[in-house]
Amino acid sequence: MQTLINKMMKAGIPEDLAQEQIRLMQRGTRYCDIVSFASIGNGIIALSDDEVNRLSRFYDNRTSDVKILKFVPASGAATRMFKALIKSRADQAINQEAQVFFENITEFPFSEYLDLSLDQLSILDQLLAEDRLNMDAMPKGSILFHKYENETRTAFEEHLVEGVDYATSGGMVHIHFTIAPEAMEKIKKDMRQWSEKYSKRLGCKYDLEFSIQLPSTDTVPFDLDLAPLENKNGVLLTRPGGHGSLIHNLNRLKADIIFIKNVDNVVPDKNRRDTILYKKVLAGLLMEVRNEARRMISLLKAEDSQSTMDSALTFLKKMGTELTYRPDSQELIRLMNRPYRVCGMVKNQGEPGGGPF
Repeated sequence: MQTLINKMMKAGIPEDLAQEQIRLMQRGTRYCDIVSFASIGNGIIALSDDEVNRLSRFYDNRTSDVKILKFVPASGAATRMFKALIKSRADQAINQEAQVFFENITEFPFSEYLDLSLDQLSILDQLLAEDRLNMDAMPKGSILFHKYENETRTAFEEHLVEGVDYATSGGMVHIHFTIAPEAMEKIKKDMRQWSEKYSKRLGCKYDLEFSIQLPSTDTVPFDLDLAPLENKNGVLLTRPGGHGSLIHNLNRLKADIIFIKNVDNVVPDKNRRDTILYKKVLAGLLMEVRNEARRMISLLKAEDSQSTMDSALTFLKKMGTELTYRPDSQELIRLMNRPYRVCGMVKNQGEPGGGPF
């Protein structure tokens, strides 16, 4: 056991996290006890058109008072995006998903870099070979994503453009990207060019920050016999943890409001109106909730009367925190004095994916 822990520590994983990973593999995952599905009135708020407009204006009128930052997880490569094409190339046979790609190939912005007169397998070589475009190994944010009449844009560029409309404070658009270490130098170079381009076009200034997912959050793969996987030289294999690992990057940021949005979750200009509106609505609601929490904390510090404590309990219940005990004023302050998160919820239209609980 200690030998394994030492190897994990050598790979950059702290001893306590190494021990926790091993315990987790030994005991298995413990599932949460779900109380209920979230629904409108039970964890989900449905806003009227008037409330949407009011919250959006509320946010717009207060952006000068706070530091706003956009946080974009962007360390992933594009491997999954090209999964079907990678398999077709390996099998030397065009599968059904790849055929759909070829039927619509001219719709992809990167098609202008391909010789479409070649046969389909040769086009896949152009797209995926290491000595050609090698697109499956590129950061997702660096791939040409959207085609416009006079230009094409990467997902990174779309985040720069979009950020102007809701992540500007103090005259600056603040954006933080998490980047894979091997791509950092290239992305920083590209970002300098893109930020200069859009600063001139949109009349703004960018404050761009970058970080990598901490090696200390890497995980060790185990086989079915719970033996850790190593390479032929006996060096432990590791892989980056999931997006949850970025909580450490997020926790280091200094801002009053942080918008979180994955790198590939962007739309073209023509579809951006709702995105901007509801980002502002979410932030406006967050500001209202935060202001109410601060008001409650101030009241509790001034007096811990029964009515004040009852109001605080009502606020916590509204936030989804129901207590089975009667806390004192200090406990109520502790429960309210923490970061708040407001999430948008799409309508359930039968698409796969986890729902809120």
